[in-house]
Order: sequence, then structure tokens, then C-alpha cells
Amino acid sequence: MYADDGVVGRLVDMIENNVLKYDELTDIVNLGEVAPTRLDPLEIYAWQKKCSCKVGHWAYIQAPDWFPDPWKMDLEAALKILDDR
Repeated sequence: MYADDGVVGRLVDMIENNVLKYDELTDIVNLGEVAPTRLDPLEIYAWQKKCSCKVGHWAYIQAPDWFPDPWKMDLEAALKILDDR
């Protein structure tokens, strides 16, 4: 459960209805990264946000040490870039 900030819904909608747009967003957030160190935008969101339930779960699966730091990726700025295209 995540806060109703609209980001999760938007990401899931892209995955289900516009995979090419989601792939474009993935390219934006991973600028300069090549496989296998590319991060998925939905995973970035989950790593950066706590669950909104009373327990306040944090992501149980963390990015491996050799991955880029998901905290340095600005998902909201990437979404704005995508909107402006």
C-alpha cells in the first residue's frame, strides 16, 4: 500500500496500456546506465517510498551493491520530462 500520490497508478497504467511509454521512462531514469544495472521505475518508487500501512513496511528487496543508487534517481522529474516530450 502506497500513498495516493498518483505515481503508482500512473506507472501501472503505463505498464498495462502503453509499454513503449514505460520503456521511454525507463530510459530517462537510467540515463547512462546499461544492462544489467538499469532500474525499473516501479522498483525505484518502491525503494524510495514507505508503505502507507500502520506497520510502515520498507522495501524488503534492496538494490544490489553494484546497482546504481536508486535514491539518486528523481522519478518525479523523469515523469515531468516524459510529459514534456
